Amino acid sequence: MFPFRLQDLICLAALGLAAALTLGPYWGGGAVPVDLSYAQTLEPWSAAGDAPDAGALSRLHTYETYPTFQHLSGEGGKVAHMLWNEDDGLGAPVLARWRTRALSPFTVPFYLMPLETAWAWSLWLKLAVAAITAYYTARRFGLVPNMAAVVGAAYAFSAPVYLWSSEPLGDAAPWFPLLLLSAERAALGQPNTWPLAAVTLALMGLGGNPPVLAGAVATYLGYLLLRRWISGAGSGLVHLGLLSALAVAASAGLLAVQIWPYFEYLGQSAETGAFADAAPRYAWQGLISPLLPAGAAPSAGLWAGLLFLGPCAFLLLPVWYVIRGYMEPPLRSRTDALAAGAGLATALTLVSTLVLPASYAPQWVSPMALCLITPFALGYLVAAVSEEWLLLSADEIREVIRRLRVNLMIWWGGWLLLTIVFSFQDTPLMARALLVAFGTIAALFLLFGYTLLKPNATLLGYGTAALTMVTLVLSLGPLQPRTASDKVFPATEYSEALQRSVQERVSGSGTLARWPLSIYGLNQLPSPNAADLTRVALYEERLSQDPMLVRDTGAEALLLSKEDIQGPMAPLRPLLRIEEVFSQGAVLFRDTELRARARVIFQGKRATWDDLQTISASTPSFIEGATLPEDGPTEVLEANVTELSPIALTVQVPDTQPGILVLADTWYPGWRAYVGDVLMNVLPIDAVFRGVELGEGEHTVEFRYEPTSFKYGLWISCFTLVAIAVAGIRARRSRNS
Repeated sequence: MFPFRLQDLICLAALGLAAALTLGPYWGGGAVPVDLSYAQTLEPWSAAGDAPDAGALSRLHTYETYPTFQHLSGEGGKVAHMLWNEDDGLGAPVLARWRTRALSPFTVPFYLMPLETAWAWSLWLKLAVAAITAYYTARRFGLVPNMAAVVGAAYAFSAPVYLWSSEPLGDAAPWFPLLLLSAERAALGQPNTWPLAAVTLALMGLGGNPPVLAGAVATYLGYLLLRRWISGAGSGLVHLGLLSALAVAASAGLLAVQIWPYFEYLGQSAETGAFADAAPRYAWQGLISPLLPAGAAPSAGLWAGLLFLGPCAFLLLPVWYVIRGYMEPPLRSRTDALAAGAGLATALTLVSTLVLPASYAPQWVSPMALCLITPFALGYLVAAVSEEWLLLSADEIREVIRRLRVNLMIWWGGWLLLTIVFSFQDTPLMARALLVAFGTIAALFLLFGYTLLKPNATLLGYGTAALTMVTLVLSLGPLQPRTASDKVFPATEYSEALQRSVQERVSGSGTLARWPLSIYGLNQLPSPNAADLTRVALYEERLSQDPMLVRDTGAEALLLSKEDIQGPMAPLRPLLRIEEVFSQGAVLFRDTELRARARVIFQGKRATWDDLQTISASTPSFIEGATLPEDGPTEVLEANVTELSPIALTVQVPDTQPGILVLADTWYPGWRAYVGDVLMNVLPIDAVFRGVELGEGEHTVEFRYEPTSFKYGLWISCFTLVAIAVAGIRARRSRNS
């Protein structure tokens, strides 16, 4: 372990302060770091302004990212919010969907703070943790504090962390340098570092994207083998492989609290488990263009940024290639391994996303994760070049300059030419690109030239770190997703009417499925951001074929177009009262004979899964696991619902005959019903609703979401954590003895 110095504290504080300064627009709540432009293409928000072009990521942010984090930052029990979202359609699991990142350490601010404040703190934590882990790893790799700061800046402000900070990749990337450290130590004969690898993989896994986790595992194993091969150690591979497998297995144990609910979700979902990239095509121009995206590939956008090398790293590559011959063997071996790993990862990324057809692109190993090694490797190369530059003798410097004289002219000249070519059609962009390019070249000449005449490690290290950070922020900043606060689902005629007229649940036109109304605390069916549960999908399909089923959903209001009123919804017209008429032609109705969200039925039909394909408003309710007379009374008895939290609600049932209480909320494993103190089975009703058998009399029914998948997963995770802690302590004692 390196001795921690005051200089280390100064470096880390400077990196943290720099991260805070780059997030200025978010600290005051003036913007959120997600692209919500797609929302402005939809009613009810398209009335707020012109509809901009919006890509797949903007749709993801509109339907999933922003509504999910708004839910997590809401009032109420935080564990309850983590487990279930009552406003997602008719209700949907949160933690089980994994991409919600409910357990990520960087999600903690959303449980503690208002949404806008939480965004800023979450982003700052990601940049700060990335800087700390990269700095720590660089120090363990032998760099002095001021040179390790170069690596911290290069990694913290790289595209995977700075540019993709609002994506699951941004939650996983900050921990990655620790994985490299573990692989490095294992390759050099310290296999007991597997606990560090296990904990790091688990932290990355909590970031919300299994393919990124799989890509991190692949990178860990690949770098371990590459580093061992370059260091010349060929024996002990079987033992090393077993310990690596132990690290991966232990990380899975730590992640059991997330994995178990996720696989339960897959069992109830139409998903296959594959996480296809929203736009799985990268731009190779991102490798050499100093500014993105327009100068590199307008259609690639953020994806080009993942291949971005950064001006400092790109300009100093030929310098590293020349100077590496003068490095001490351990340093040269490490830089060679990192450079080879970054080159191999970039090649695999390009092959998998640019060469292979989309149908052959990897689904469970994300190319995005393969890019994580590149910014750390390049930052380390820059730091190694800077450190070695000060150690060269006069004769060595003359030889280096002689060899670089032609190489730099070709390398830097070609880079400037490509910069002009890629940004030629955009004059402001070309001016900005050339400013960054010439500014970087001039600053590097001044730094290295001055320290050549007057060696100053402090100036060279901190100067290179600052230049690396500034050029990355200038290059990637315009790409960072951002939406001004006044553009976040702005108030319109539609939204104000819905908030005024609807208290809980709305349904109606099929176009409603395009509007994420959960941000207003409204349940809606169909819903654009509901979990892709098989039962929900089946009911929505039946609803599109038999619109009269909408009356069973407990929706107090229906938002319909003229085409709906004159067409499939025409049979409902005698039961509807007009609430609002909008200029675009839509009409908000209220159901004058509203079927309550909670009701007791006395007529039903025992059903199998195949029977559910014929659900209809004209047939008795389909009940799985119980029976009611098919010729029983057709009337229903309304019950009163009191919500206690997202995972607990109480239904007061008045005096009733034996029947089944139907709650028009999503049925999902883990929901339990208590009638008095008696635990009752929760039955699926009409595929998607919850039902409980009741006897005669008055009843108080309490529904609680108590998923065993979360409970057992938590036990396994805690047990694995204790086992890893014990193994780590024993390994440390054995090293010290």
